[in-house]
Amino acid sequence: MGIPIWHPLNSEAVIKGAEVIAKGWSRQIDLGHLRLATGTSRYFLMWCGIGLDAAITEKKGSPTKSRPLNFAAWIVSGLLITYDFMGTPATLTTDNEEIHERVIMAVVSNAQLYGRIWRLAPRAKMDDGLLDVGVLTGHRWPSTAKHILGLTLHRHIEDPSFHLYRTTKLSLTARYELPVHVDAETVGLTPVEIETVPRALRVIIPHNAPARLFEENGSSVAAGVE
Repeated sequence: MGIPIWHPLNSEAVIKGAEVIAKGWSRQIDLGHLRLATGTSRYFLMWCGIGLDAAITEKKGSPTKSRPLNFAAWIVSGLLITYDFMGTPATLTTDNEEIHERVIMAVVSNAQLYGRIWRLAPRAKMDDGLLDVGVLTGHRWPSTAKHILGLTLHRHIEDPSFHLYRTTKLSLTARYELPVHVDAETVGLTPVEIETVPRALRVIIPHNAPARLFEENGSSVAAGVE
């Protein structure tokens, strides 16, 4: 959303962030809500990942919280897990249909970007009351490599083994339990039920936040006068 993030080339991010708080726009955005069979209940802001990415997260933790050496270890671990990870027969139920696929990974998104690289859900809006569900199907690492290439080249939407659904609710069960994460934090195993919580969180965003992220462009108000 254009909110400043600190890195070595943006050492003034804290000052810029304070300016956003003082002068930005206040917006209401959706959240996702997850429930597991164990009773675990969690809200998430960006994604809920099921399958491969959750397995990598479970193994090494979030790379965003690690030092560069640990980040490299996370990458190596991810490659090893990817090599051995097999697609699992699963059933996904959306608002409109029941889908049966061999799932490598399913990502329930509230935003367009997955990480900082891939625009997995290019039509996702953060305030439309819907979740965008990207499903990567196939068998073992050749399918995963094809999906990564397609995402990197922005060609994944054209891939018949990639499916994108829009829904207010999703349930997913699998033949074998799959790990689940929310916003890069492991929370448990499938089966899982997920639903959107429309406009549950108020955030302050910069004036130059991408308009494509929001359904209603005229509902913002200045943060300082709300």
